[in-house]
Amino acid sequence: MANWISNCVTPLNDAAKDFTRKHVVDEEGNFCFGKLVPVPDILTKIKNMYPRPIVSPEELQAFKAKHQQATHCEFEQEGLLYILDEDGELESSVYTEACNEHVIEQYGCDNYLDYRIKVWGCKNEIGDCETEDEDDTLSYDFSTAWDAPMAFMLKLAAACPEGQWQWRCEAECGTDWLVFELNQGEVIITEHGMDDYEDLSVEDLYWNDRGEVPGPNDMENDTALIPGKVFSVNPNYKVVLDD
Repeated sequence: MANWISNCVTPLNDAAKDFTRKHVVDEEGNFCFGKLVPVPDILTKIKNMYPRPIVSPEELQAFKAKHQQATHCEFEQEGLLYILDEDGELESSVYTEACNEHVIEQYGCDNYLDYRIKVWGCKNEIGDCETEDEDDTLSYDFSTAWDAPMAFMLKLAAACPEGQWQWRCEAECGTDWLVFELNQGEVIITEHGMDDYEDLSVEDLYWNDRGEVPGPNDMENDTALIPGKVFSVNPNYKVVLDD
């Protein structure tokens, strides 16, 4: 079962507050990754499953003929057809090898789940969100699966470099925490601690995709998260805002 990370996001200046309310918070007042960094619609119509439902162009047309009344065809030119269930959720889809190659080339992956992990840093959109918005206090509390959403933090910092946020993350076990500051287009670690590992120095502390202390052979893909470490935004990255 995936570890859950508790997040508390606090806009610290007026620029961050205004930007968050306008470009990050949804109509219900919840913090929402997909509003600022949406998942391409075509990827939401590809099920994250193996084996992939890749078919020949002839089989694609046979699928359309078989499910003529239910088939959605807006991506037919790209080589994808799909069906929704009664609740509007994706029931099934088929697509050609050319479509699969196209989405990988364009988005770097072939399904919405991998894309979320790539652009948000976690696999799911936020579900329940507790918002405190009164007087001079504004904060959002929510959980993310597997990891702190570092990729989203970088995009938020890039989208509003004049904004300043504090982003606190705590592992499900409640013993490991990270505090980031988003400021001047950068993400900066200000705290990293672990209550149950007092014998480790801060340089020994790592944050991996399970929110656990990795063993000595598990650190190849982890990043040392030391207070003062700065994560810079790719200068070529641009966030397209929907005004």
